[in-house]
Amino acid sequence: MRRYNKRKGERGRERGREGERGRRKEIWKEIKGAHRGVQVDNATPATAEKSCVLPVLQTDPTQMMSSEHLTCGWLQKLLIVLVKLCLTFAGPSRPLNGTGCTAKSPASYILVFTGHWSPQAFPKQYPLFRPPAQWSKLIAVSHNRHFRLWEEGASASPGVQSFAELGLTVELMKAAKEARKKRSVGAMHRTAGIPNGIGHSSTEVIMQPRNPLV
Repeated sequence: MRRYNKRKGERGRERGREGERGRRKEIWKEIKGAHRGVQVDNATPATAEKSCVLPVLQTDPTQMMSSEHLTCGWLQKLLIVLVKLCLTFAGPSRPLNGTGCTAKSPASYILVFTGHWSPQAFPKQYPLFRPPAQWSKLIAVSHNRHFRLWEEGASASPGVQSFAELGLTVELMKAAKEARKKRSVGAMHRTAGIPNGIGHSSTEVIMQPRNPLV
């Protein structure tokens, strides 16, 4: 009985060692399969649940260098555009013809409007069955290139529309006052209207180097 139990114990130890060796082999296969990025196919169901796939990212040094160069080039172009914009808005005001204002002190001008709307001068464009020919108020605004009272070919603003259709200057002067808060408009001038087709109106306009346009 003792010899039989001894042999039986030795056989159990050998089976346990073989089981440990088998488990080590399976674990080693799992590790190899994970490093290769391929799932282990011949693993047992118990170990297949524990197996995983580790994706391997392969990069080309030349592609990395080219992407870095592209990024640097794009940043340089963006920086150049920003510098140009800063210089444009920080520089002195220039009118549309490209010549800058070189004056260092204010200048005064007399703006005169003369109307010659008479039946003799305009026989086909003179009103006969509506209120007589007349002229609205005269509006003058000194400004820089960032402000447009009106622009040929562009849609009229609500202020220009109200002034052209009804002769009202409230909305137009309100827009000019808002632009003056941003220093885009200097002085604003307004004269009374002319009740007849023939007459004139005038106003003195003070121009500053900061707002050389009228």
